[in-house]
Amino acid sequence: MIILPQHMLSNAIHLRVAEAIVGSPRNGFVAHNSRVKIYDNVVVDVHGSAIFLESGTETGVVESNFVVGTGGGTR
Repeated sequence: MIILPQHMLSNAIHLRVAEAIVGSPRNGFVAHNSRVKIYDNVVVDVHGSAIFLESGTETGVVESNFVVGTGGGTR
């Protein structure tokens, strides 16, 4: 399954498992002040960060993700 980039917003629990993000002009998964479980995903050819924990207050698990070809984008 190929999905659009994911932005997970405040004060919620977000589960992202076995998804693929391909060709995003910015970031892949973005979490903002939330609890996340991001695992077993594939992120390919994004121009920003593959997995970006935005605030530094995020908690949860980020593991077993496969990332290829990030960076090179502008903000």
